[in-house]
Amino acid sequence: MKHYTYQASDKNSLSRDPFHKIYKDSRGNLWVGTWDGCLNLYNYEKDNFKRYLASSKEGNIHSDHVLTIAEDQQQRLWIGTAGGGLYQYNYQNDSFKSFQHVLKYPDGNYVRDITNIQQTQERALLLNTYHSLIFFNPDNNTFQEFPFNTHQSIEPILFMCSLSDSKNNIWIGTNIGIFQFDKKTEIYIAYNKYKELTDLSIKSIIEDKNGLLWTSTNNGIFKINEKDNSITKYTKQDGFASSEFKKEAAYMNSKGTFYFGTSNGLNYFNPDALKTNQKSPSLAITSLAVLHSQPNER
Repeated sequence: MKHYTYQASDKNSLSRDPFHKIYKDSRGNLWVGTWDGCLNLYNYEKDNFKRYLASSKEGNIHSDHVLTIAEDQQQRLWIGTAGGGLYQYNYQNDSFKSFQHVLKYPDGNYVRDITNIQQTQERALLLNTYHSLIFFNPDNNTFQEFPFNTHQSIEPILFMCSLSDSKNNIWIGTNIGIFQFDKKTEIYIAYNKYKELTDLSIKSIIEDKNGLLWTSTNNGIFKINEKDNSITKYTKQDGFASSEFKKEAAYMNSKGTFYFGTSNGLNYFNPDALKTNQKSPSLAITSLAVLHSQPNER
């Protein structure tokens, strides 16, 4: 195992250590988004990194904090930042295009924090902020934002993750459970079907090849089967490194293998291989007490 860290004396080392996102694009490029160190590109031949440091100059990312990286169906690479908004990488001239002028409110302020990026079936980009969803069409540079209605919850809501699934449903994981966004009514609906998920901090939501949802939380992983309305919980007792999972630290590869990051290491598994034990354990009486006393004590 090799360990890559920030080295102040080496300009080809990582720009900073705290990682927020690691992403491999369709060209095989490995990108590393950091907090305080902007963006890095791994060089396979030299086994080092090219740094893309924040700068106010045109063609650069204007924020030190890269929160998310994603590619759309047109193989365009998008970068979401804290404080600097949304960027698109230009492979031809090795530069970044800012969309601050596009994702702009009528009062002149722009969308500053982009915490997650994915593409919907309508080919729009689904962007997360800390408190809202944004549907952005990069082909005509239009967007529509849907803030969470604060009257729906007593506690402050923090968006942790989201998923646009194969059925075109939009799920939002928050610090107090799962919500589903209804695009027709433009309302966030609390997903209270399963009490096991209420009041949990939802760290990630992904969909397996069978259309089942898997969500990692601060207290285990849950498999949700909408077809039979069942839910299965997996924790450290089932062999995971920890029951406390990390935000957005979830990935499914082309073979359907899952990878989940926890507070105590990385887990990977094939979701089809996880079987629930349907057989009840045998009953064994190991001790007997009558009025709190053993029979031989009387």
